[in-house]
Amino acid sequence: MNKPLKIGLNILVFFLIVGFGYYMVHSMMSEEKTTQSGDENGENTFVSPYKKINSFDVASEILCFDVYENLIFVALFDKVAIFDLSGKHQHDFKIESNVRDIVVETWHAASLPTATIYLLYPTRIASYSFDGQKKGEWEACSDNSDYCSFTTTKDYVFVTDAENKNIVQYDTRRTGAFY
Repeated sequence: MNKPLKIGLNILVFFLIVGFGYYMVHSMMSEEKTTQSGDENGENTFVSPYKKINSFDVASEILCFDVYENLIFVALFDKVAIFDLSGKHQHDFKIESNVRDIVVETWHAASLPTATIYLLYPTRIASYSFDGQKKGEWEACSDNSDYCSFTTTKDYVFVTDAENKNIVQYDTRRTGAFY
């Protein structure tokens, strides 16, 4: 290839790179929104098909909650508070802090007082009766575990372990058993 052609191609590539760089910087600094929001006249605003029918305040930050038999079980910093659907406080019981998730187990419950309330902590699961009596506890299967969320079935508890990147299966028929 001759020298003038090489110089011309190099200049063309240089301007393409500079132009692309200018475009990227300009688009990043632009105030232009890429999402659609409502304008001042109320046009193009999202309208939910749902209607808020109730809300209520609790004593502290809500960490997680579950609903069972027309009751709302709310895990707070150091207790589980139980409310009816209108927000009226029914009762509460003390727990250890740092709860990640709560599940009220309905598979074995013949009546509400025998329901099992499972609380997930970063390295263990605790189970409580409806009145707040501790039924049992399972330690994590690894010292490095970081449990995030969980769910229950008739005979098992499944837990996500973010640190070990797996799902642990506990057998509720045999205390502490896991797969």
